[in-house]
Amino acid sequence: MDDWSGQEERPGVMERVGGIEARVGGIEARLTCVEHDLYPNSGESLRDAVDLANSRLARLCPDEEGEPPSPPGVSHR
Repeated sequence: MDDWSGQEERPGVMERVGGIEARVGGIEARLTCVEHDLYPNSGESLRDAVDLANSRLARLCPDEEGEPPSPPGVSHR
């Protein structure tokens, strides 16, 4: 009824969702960068840096006296 009484034309559905493909493409690119840092690879990811720091810390601070250090992610009970 608004159009009948003189409202200006509004964009249709396709015009309103037209920019979604570009936005999704940008989100996918950003997600790819984040995923790259979550998994070990050639030593350049954040995960590789965390694993290296954990292994160095395990060598410096063994869990208990006389026991060899446990690998990261393994706990003694």
